[in-house]
Amino acid sequence: MKKQSRHEKPITVDANGKSIKNPNQITINQHIIPKKHILGWSNDGKQVTVNDLASGEIKRLAASNPYFCVMRSWDQWTENNMLRVNEENYQAQIRLMMDKQPFTHPEHITAYYAMLCVRTWVANKERPDYPCEMTELSYECSKEELEQNEIEMLDSNVHIISSTLDNSSQHMARQVVKLSMNSAFIQFCEALKGIKWNIFRSKSKFYHLSDAFYNNYTRKLHILPVFPDCVLIADTTYKSFIKNGLLDVEYINELLVKEANKFYITA
Repeated sequence: MKKQSRHEKPITVDANGKSIKNPNQITINQHIIPKKHILGWSNDGKQVTVNDLASGEIKRLAASNPYFCVMRSWDQWTENNMLRVNEENYQAQIRLMMDKQPFTHPEHITAYYAMLCVRTWVANKERPDYPCEMTELSYECSKEELEQNEIEMLDSNVHIISSTLDNSSQHMARQVVKLSMNSAFIQFCEALKGIKWNIFRSKSKFYHLSDAFYNNYTRKLHILPVFPDCVLIADTTYKSFIKNGLLDVEYINELLVKEANKFYITA
């Protein structure tokens, strides 16, 4: 993942002026691949074995480790609302699969895959905290007011964004990331509309989990590792693998490692 500029810290004063750390409970560590998904590769319910591509080092890290995150890149609405619902919908379909039941909403699988592509795409972009080109504002919000503006969006269908000329603020950068994520998500879902997923299991070898989603998406190789012994493969990709004699664990893992940006996880 591309190293982004240092994140903006949350405010340290509550609405009553009392000093308190992160009173609005802003999420700092924003997972690129959801923590619950990562834990599918854990043998103790806490840590996973990670292969770091830059150093070649093999590490044991907790799924909650900031290594798997960007730091406050998008806003709290994206984290609490958009991503949470996306993840919950996916997990509901995976529970059906585990119970050997058919997917009731396969579009939720597609939406989750599309969002993983978006998240891994964003992780390799610089933070858009560029100097503001506006010359004046009728009112300059304080840092506390800007954070309150972000929190108010959590329960609103219409997002009214407060502007700032303060170049030390990343408020506008987070809104740019949110808008970019929404736009890319809609675009990816439209491109994947109607896709059918094939369940491909392995009894003797394990699949990797990596941050290769966006890179493989651009190559039209739609692979979604669910657990170490199970991947979902889009029908077009599945048929191509069969046609070329490539439907095996080794080849799929090769793609997951080759197109990874930062890491891959092994069982």
